[in-house]
Amino acid sequence: DHVRSFAVRYLYRVKDDWFVGAQALSTNYQIVGQTALDDDLIGFLGLTGFKAGGVGLVGYHDSRDLQDAPKRGWVLNFNSVAYRQSIEGSDDFEVYRLDYRHFWSHGEGHVFALRQSNQWTHDAPLGAYAPVLLRGYTMGEYLGKSMSSIDVEERHRLAERWTATLFGGVACLYGADRSGCSGSDLFPSVGIGVQYI
Repeated sequence: DHVRSFAVRYLYRVKDDWFVGAQALSTNYQIVGQTALDDDLIGFLGLTGFKAGGVGLVGYHDSRDLQDAPKRGWVLNFNSVAYRQSIEGSDDFEVYRLDYRHFWSHGEGHVFALRQSNQWTHDAPLGAYAPVLLRGYTMGEYLGKSMSSIDVEERHRLAERWTATLFGGVACLYGADRSGCSGSDLFPSVGIGVQYI
């Protein structure tokens, strides 16, 4: 994948941790193979990428105590982008995203985290479809007209800077030619790890 993009977002604090705003994006996304045969196969599948520019609205809430390693609080991020030929590109389509994250501190520095993500598209070219957003999956490897996922994580504090992590989740691709959250449209993810901060 080759991606060149520019994005700008303005947020206005309405009250406390609530913000509203607007954003503008310009994207030139190309999918290329390593050989001419790869390029032919990618073209046959319709994965041609896209060039587009658009504008959209943003609604945002953030009450996390820390942005990089939160122990409590929650984030809600809704945003939309209406891509238009009159701005840049060859297609008119829309993308809507809703992302919710919540962090609960418990015990001696342990944290339980929940993330629920959604992406919906309308009239989007195949290259702009929603990807699976879970650890362990390559962005763009699996695409659907729409995607919803849920992911939970337990961070167990071992020492001042050391944490053990256990996580699991599942994503679903649906819409267009997808059957809708069954069988081959479900994508599970589980893992363990150790973090040093």
